[in-house]
Parts: sequence; structure tokens; C-alpha cells
Amino acid sequence: MDDLEKRCRSLSRFPRRGTPVLTRGDVLLRRLVVGQYLVFYEVLDRIVVIDAVLHGARDYEGLLEKRISAAKEE
Repeated sequence: MDDLEKRCRSLSRFPRRGTPVLTRGDVLLRRLVVGQYLVFYEVLDRIVVIDAVLHGARDYEGLLEKRISAAKEE
């Protein structure tokens, strides 16, 4: 957990280092791999918003699609 928290906090210094995953509207969702976990986040101006932290064995594509669909309905 300490490593996961440390890596998430480091995104404030290097926010665009994660791999681009998909675009939600005009916002690019990025993925950072931390051990067995995947951190999904957005960079909005100078703010990093962590959307989800999931175990790598999860069906993250399905979960992200559900989150995006729910956000569109709001």
C-alpha cells in the first residue's frame, strides 16, 4: 500500500507518464501500473484526478466502460 500511495502521489510531478488508455469526451484517461494494480487517472490542467485503482486481474475494460456509461447518463 505504501508503494501504491507513493506512486499515486508522484503523479503530481510527472502526470503524463502513464499510458493513454481511452478518451472520454475531451479528457484522456491514462493508466499507471503499480505492481499488481492499475491506476486510472485524468490530467485536468494541473490537477490529477484518480478515477480508479483496480487489481490487474480484474476485467478493467468492462469496469471502465460501465463508469463511462454512468458518467454520460448524469
